[in-house]
Amino acid sequence: MQRATLKILLAIILLLSPVLILAQSPSITSTTSYAGLSAFAGKIIPHDDTLKPITNSLVKGVRAYSALQKIEGFNSDLNNSHFVLGISTIYINLGDIDRLGKAYGVQPTFYWKIYNKGRFNVEMNAGLGISYLTKTFSNNFNPENVAISTHLNYWGMVSLNTTYSISNQISIGLGLETHHFSNGAIRKPNYGLNIIASSINVTYYFNALSFKPISFNPRSNKFVPGTLLISIGTGIKETGGAGGPKYYPVSLTIQNNTKSKGFIAFGYGINITYDKSTRFHKRAKNLNYSSPNDDFQTGLFLAGTLTLDKLSFYTHLGTYLYNPNPRLPWHYQKFGIRYNFFKNLFFQCELKTHLNSADHVGIGLGITI
Repeated sequence: MQRATLKILLAIILLLSPVLILAQSPSITSTTSYAGLSAFAGKIIPHDDTLKPITNSLVKGVRAYSALQKIEGFNSDLNNSHFVLGISTIYINLGDIDRLGKAYGVQPTFYWKIYNKGRFNVEMNAGLGISYLTKTFSNNFNPENVAISTHLNYWGMVSLNTTYSISNQISIGLGLETHHFSNGAIRKPNYGLNIIASSINVTYYFNALSFKPISFNPRSNKFVPGTLLISIGTGIKETGGAGGPKYYPVSLTIQNNTKSKGFIAFGYGINITYDKSTRFHKRAKNLNYSSPNDDFQTGLFLAGTLTLDKLSFYTHLGTYLYNPNPRLPWHYQKFGIRYNFFKNLFFQCELKTHLNSADHVGIGLGITI
């Protein structure tokens, strides 16, 4: 009973944390656009047959959100800003309580108002953060949960919402949202969870809405054309089945931005990775392994970077030029967050995938030149 009460209190605190942040100081409230709640229901979409027995139930959840900071260079009126940066927290009942349990999460989120006409708005939200899942894989106690093997996971979210303002400070809306949970192959099994859901939401604006059409005034982009980014990072990955050997890939990335449109920069680059897990896969297929050549991978990629003041979201779409690992396809993707903490220095956290198969989560440091 005490444990159940503790979980309920944790869920309440997590979901109310955006509101608690706003309540700390009147000055914060005065520079904050809004806070709200979204209730949603949907299904886990199994991308492997082994997930079907545990993904038949309805998924239900609540997401609390707030806008904490206007994006420099946009309208001074936050309610009509093109981009606003905030925070989201979540609670989800994953349907199969005995095997999948519940999920709690928190993430930085950006809100993009893409259409506005009077009281009617269309908005896209997206974010990437961390989550805690109550049930994990266990050979002895939970062998059917091949989706999640660690309590801590990353949580990605994208939603599209239509809202209608019923007063100068309250709006209601309907939306479609997707959620993804995975540990990035730190420990296996790690099929991950993909959720698609419909939602209803209510939002409270701290300053009365003026119902002005949105206008776009691009901010000064730190990643202007000609900017060179150099970063080095490392990660951890478990190879093979559950309990398999762990490896620690090291990666060097050089990226050149060639074009920008407002706060979005585009570019290309090269990525060199030292990853000893290749030897495991080559030996598993009875292939010859040659060190150190077979421990390296080299790829070219196209990059997109969305800059929100000091915080940036980025993605890489790459193809291997040299890849001796027989398990991997010819392409790869990266999704990550960067934070500029001192002048041109930044910290980054990223996920490398091959479509819906996570390779590893990595962290690193970098510099812009």
